Amino acid sequence: MRVPDSILRCVAFIGVPKGATKTQLEYRATGFFLEMRSEFDSDTRFRYFVTAAHVAKNIYDGKFSIRLNSGFAFSAFEVDGEELGEWWFHPDKSVDVAVIPWFPDEPVAHEPIPAAMILPDNAIKQGGWLGVGDEVMIAGLFTRFRGKLRNWPIVRIGNIAMLPDEKHKTELGEAYIYLVEARSMGGLSGSPVFARETAYIDRPAYGGETKVIAGGGVIFLLGLIHGHQDNKSRPNETINMGIAEVTPAERILEVLQRPELVKMRKAAFDEKSQQETATMDMAVGNPTQKTRAKNKHDRIDIPIPTEKQFFGDLKKVMRRKPPQSET
Repeated sequence: MRVPDSILRCVAFIGVPKGATKTQLEYRATGFFLEMRSEFDSDTRFRYFVTAAHVAKNIYDGKFSIRLNSGFAFSAFEVDGEELGEWWFHPDKSVDVAVIPWFPDEPVAHEPIPAAMILPDNAIKQGGWLGVGDEVMIAGLFTRFRGKLRNWPIVRIGNIAMLPDEKHKTELGEAYIYLVEARSMGGLSGSPVFARETAYIDRPAYGGETKVIAGGGVIFLLGLIHGHQDNKSRPNETINMGIAEVTPAERILEVLQRPELVKMRKAAFDEKSQQETATMDMAVGNPTQKTRAKNKHDRIDIPIPTEKQFFGDLKKVMRRKPPQSET
């Protein structure tokens, strides 16, 4: 079944310096853009770049680049990762998720996927929205061909193989993961994993009997690629078993609910509210402002920001690290 274009447009490639001089980039992993609605203002949305924690932690000396497709021409460009701020991780170190509060300022041929696509664990395992056998789609970097002019994400198709309630042993330790039957290779770490629910329709069949027809339904964000299962039973030989390990998408929401990130969103909301109040006061002619204006020494001039200035300030607040509380 065809993969929606939005699945391809949400991903970008992560590169790290290579060689003795560290002047060239080697693209090794994938990240994707996610958008969530503010808990303080339903009209405001915040965008984040998401990847696997082991990708973010293994970046050489904190230096990396993100390769994006331009929104103007058939070309790609790179953004220096050092300009984007710090990575935020899950408090549980076994959870393989990392996020940066960032979306490019430049026009790009990318779009974030909404956090509403994330299906909670209990809805999957108890609600029956997804189950073993449902179709899975993975979009990310194919290291053999990323594209010279622009990014060309590869899509791997498979199905959900296991949804265990127990921790599973991985190369990075024991963790709660899903298993999908799809060959994961180098470059796909951090890639988003989508699952399409199976829709059932009752229709009268030939002879008057009822027949259940299964087809593709709603697409959800199942999680992100953590790694894959290897067979190492023979000396000096590693065989990819075709089973990919997926960190549940609900863990991404848990990272986004870290107190530090919530404070950033609250600060952005407060700043927006103050600017809107100041603009409204100027528009209606606040009496206090008129009284103060009679005395030039006491006059307060409130600048009214343009739309571009406002959203620029909003992004700065999102990147700002809140002060740590004293213990």
